[in-house]
Amino acid sequence: MSTSVLSFIQAQFVRYGMAIILVFGCFGNVYAVFFFIRQRKNVCALFLLSAAFMNILYLIFNIPINVYSYEFGDPSRYSMTLCKLRYYIFHVWGQMSRYFILLACIDRYALTHMSANIRLLIGPRLARRLIVIVTLFWHVFPLHILIMTTIKNGQCGYFDLYYILNSIYMLIFVCLVPPISMSVFGYLAFRNMHRLHTRVQPSSPGMTNDAIAIHRQDQNLLRMVLAEVIMYLMTMSIYPVIICELAVTNAIGMNKSLQQTQIESFILFMAQFLIYINTSAPFYTYMTVSKTFRHDFKETLRLCIRRTP
Repeated sequence: MSTSVLSFIQAQFVRYGMAIILVFGCFGNVYAVFFFIRQRKNVCALFLLSAAFMNILYLIFNIPINVYSYEFGDPSRYSMTLCKLRYYIFHVWGQMSRYFILLACIDRYALTHMSANIRLLIGPRLARRLIVIVTLFWHVFPLHILIMTTIKNGQCGYFDLYYILNSIYMLIFVCLVPPISMSVFGYLAFRNMHRLHTRVQPSSPGMTNDAIAIHRQDQNLLRMVLAEVIMYLMTMSIYPVIICELAVTNAIGMNKSLQQTQIESFILFMAQFLIYINTSAPFYTYMTVSKTFRHDFKETLRLCIRRTP
């Protein structure tokens, strides 16, 4: 495939694909916030609410800048402040969303554990503290991006030794820790829920309807979290490969042809495009796996239609 074809494909993804992701992603995440805010007493719902809120900020900040940069030129090439903030915010808000999902996985694992002490480990008060800790941590820990990102030869980005160090950092904290941790805790939660399936069924005449509803809500939230994990694994599959390839080839000083450089740029763009898809997908993932979420959305639509004059 020629580089001109790749450039054309990338242009269509930027002009139309990102606009679609922005519109449908913001709509979906706004409704997810509306859905989870009514269940905020549930710890898992609180984490998913936080993730959806960060997804909205992530899409609103990053996509317009990307589209503008492609159509009219990258303004961060001329502003050091914008250059640093663009890379920093892109990373920080994305990481916050990922690690809120990870916390939701840990909560589902704790809730389905055989030990009552572990089941009671994460309560609403601790959950709110964890949200604050994650927020502060991911604004402080990657400050090196804010410091080291710079403009060189008319380009905003990472250069020289920091390019390699940042690639290693990204591989660890974006490409390895979140997916591995999500997979482990998600699998353990699924296994525990399967073993404790009687918790979502009336196992005795003395079990109340309220207790059954709570357990069904927990099972429903587990499905939603597991769907998030699967979507994350699918959309992040290319990113670590291209990051690793770029880091290695730059570290050894490999001479690349113009065609090879353009192909690498296209693959990196597609990997980042998949990350945007992941950020915009939660609503549609929830609609697929959760009957409760679908029913709530239909009821909300009915109410909106009835109120329309």
